[in-house]
Amino acid sequence: MAGQEFGHHLGLPRALSGLPLSPLVPGYGNLAAAQHAAGLRHLGEVLGASPGGLRVLDGLFVPSGPWGRRRVDGLYLDGLAHGSGPGAPLVPRLAELHRRDPQALRRVVLYQLIGLLQDHPASRHPRVAAELGVHADEIEGLVAAARLRPALDRRQRDAAESLADALERRKLHRLRALLDRLPTGGGDPALATLRSEAAERMGLVEVLLRSARRAEEQGDRDGASGAYLQALCGAADDRRALRGLVRLHRPESGHHPLLRAELRADHVELSWQDRHDIPGEWRLLRLYRTERGRPAVRSVPGADPTAAGTVRDKDAPLGSGVRYAALPLRDGRVAGPPLVSRRLLVAPEVGRPVLADGPGRIHCSWQRPTGASDVTVEHTGPDETAIGHARRQADGTGITAEPTGQDKTPRHPAQRPAETPKDPDKTAIRLTRRSAAGADITAEPTGQDTAAVRLVQRPDGFTATGLPAGPHSFRIVCHYRAPDGSRVASPGLRVTGAVHPWPEPVRSLDARADGGTVRFRWSGGQGAEVRLVVWPGPAPAPGTELRARELPAALDWPEKAGALCPPPGTYAEVAAVAVLGARALAGPAVGVEAVHAVPGLTVERLPDGQARITLDWPEGVGHLVVGWAALDGAEGGGERILTAHAYRRGGLRLPVGPGAVRIRAATVPRVPGAVVVVPDAAEALLPSDAAVRYQLVRTQRRFLGRGGRTLLRVTLATPGAPGDVPEFVCVARSGTLRPRSAADGTTVLRIPGPDLARHGTVEQELPASPCPAPYTLRGFLLGEHAASVRLEEPSLASLVVR
Repeated sequence: MAGQEFGHHLGLPRALSGLPLSPLVPGYGNLAAAQHAAGLRHLGEVLGASPGGLRVLDGLFVPSGPWGRRRVDGLYLDGLAHGSGPGAPLVPRLAELHRRDPQALRRVVLYQLIGLLQDHPASRHPRVAAELGVHADEIEGLVAAARLRPALDRRQRDAAESLADALERRKLHRLRALLDRLPTGGGDPALATLRSEAAERMGLVEVLLRSARRAEEQGDRDGASGAYLQALCGAADDRRALRGLVRLHRPESGHHPLLRAELRADHVELSWQDRHDIPGEWRLLRLYRTERGRPAVRSVPGADPTAAGTVRDKDAPLGSGVRYAALPLRDGRVAGPPLVSRRLLVAPEVGRPVLADGPGRIHCSWQRPTGASDVTVEHTGPDETAIGHARRQADGTGITAEPTGQDKTPRHPAQRPAETPKDPDKTAIRLTRRSAAGADITAEPTGQDTAAVRLVQRPDGFTATGLPAGPHSFRIVCHYRAPDGSRVASPGLRVTGAVHPWPEPVRSLDARADGGTVRFRWSGGQGAEVRLVVWPGPAPAPGTELRARELPAALDWPEKAGALCPPPGTYAEVAAVAVLGARALAGPAVGVEAVHAVPGLTVERLPDGQARITLDWPEGVGHLVVGWAALDGAEGGGERILTAHAYRRGGLRLPVGPGAVRIRAATVPRVPGAVVVVPDAAEALLPSDAAVRYQLVRTQRRFLGRGGRTLLRVTLATPGAPGDVPEFVCVARSGTLRPRSAADGTTVLRIPGPDLARHGTVEQELPASPCPAPYTLRGFLLGEHAASVRLEEPSLASLVVR
């Protein structure tokens, strides 16, 4: 026969009549989450009862043998800890729950089973109970319990499952609120007892609060603090007690707070030290106002409880004023008065602002704090007068600019009108609004003076142009949306920088080779030192702003007659830099290459208009260019590029023709387009193709017809006017072998070169028997110009005198 009430008329020993409306287990939420993660419908499935063997009516039992049963106790749970299965990790937690309260596990299982049945239609309850593993003898009783106990909605279940946590943390106000959600008279005696205890505790807290307020009104700070502290120990979430303690222990003006709260870019950093009398853990609370302006208290995430030291609060609401309190704890209870910080506005400033000046310009970069809706910049001129401020929206969609409401008269010399108009509107700053694409703001006076201060703002900084030399101050303010929707500004960060005089840039730079030197000319750079430098790396673009201390050393090439002599083999990108004091502007650059000289150049004329070129090949040079040109203005000439390999293999011959020519040799430049400087150019003059012919002429004497004379006729043949002609010497040597040199024999005659050049043909009689006959004659050309004149010799037989 089915029972009418839970445990009634079933004949079960020690059957309970109370039905659990709440598990009343601390940490139930975490326990239930672990249960669901293991895929379990209720915690009874952890106990290892075979299907249809779980008993819950007069205690928690599992089957033992064919017909017996075993109570679930500590010993049984310890045995399950060595098992396996999805619920095995939960067994240690259930054993701990049993040790704290032997009735807790049965209460939890019964609460879950009733809830699962109530989630289904009443007609299905018996079948669902059997599916959940309930023993057949107890299905009717469990179905009756599900019918009699009030069904809880989702909100009521959340309240029922949170009661124990609120009670353990002594949060009486939350506990009362949770109890108010649950039905009264639900037949749960434990819940009824909890209601009575909560009301009694709350009454005691009210008495303590009244006592604390009276002591505070009478100026008894210690008495008021003690009463507030007792009230907070009884009700840890009593905001009246907490605010009273905070009010009494706020840091006095001029005193350093024991709890330091410092605003960072993305968090509030809290730091404090343990008290000597109350070491241990701390509860860190944030006091603030909600969106509706009501006072609120919240534990700092990750700091309830925490050890003393440094804690970051990353959830502080932007744009709101907060205060922090650190409560010392002992065994989970407040053990002393709190440490209280000063009130802090959560409105971070921009981070790491860096100022750099340029010609009439100041550039500022910063780190924009996360959450700032926009940033405004207020500019103050050299005389500390505010001009205006500009605002950059957080999303970058636009920029707004507006006057500061202070003195709007332009104070810069370039902005000051000739006379101050009486109409204030005529001197106001007009700040134009630009789109995000333009991303700039122009501040300019509205009068006739058109000089303007232009402020180009970006999310990470701004650039102000059109500034006169001198100090300039900027106030950077971040704006935030407070929780109530209002607009809140940060206190503002003031940065100051100076616009220094900058040089006029060098606009152009030219280089011109002059013999073995190079001359530079430039335009611009008026009033500044124009320094020629060679950059160690890539040259900065013209107009780049530099510091004089960063410049390389000035060009140190030797000077000659006001020009510079680059060392042979040098290639350099010479740049002009305008320097004024400590500041400089990069200018244009020009390439200069000084090629190697070609030493040892000599020229020897060959027959058929050829010339043999000999030279010393410069070390490390790959190509030479050798050219020739006529000296008499005649057409002709040419140029040949020669490689070291080809020269060493076959030498060099040039088709210079019969006329006089100038031959030059130089290193081929390596860099196209560079200004080429050829130091000590190698050149040689090759006279026209002159030739000296000589022959023996025998004549008979006019008288007597015997003993004729032997003459040597020497003729100079040249296509043009003769140049420098060498001396002609004739040498005689006994025998029929030709003399090998001018010293290999006896000199028989000399004809000076000028005589030969003047007369063209000279005949001289040879002395009689200069050496024993037979002897052989031979002519030689001597002197520095001997190599430039060919000597045409007759046959050997014609030069033998017998």
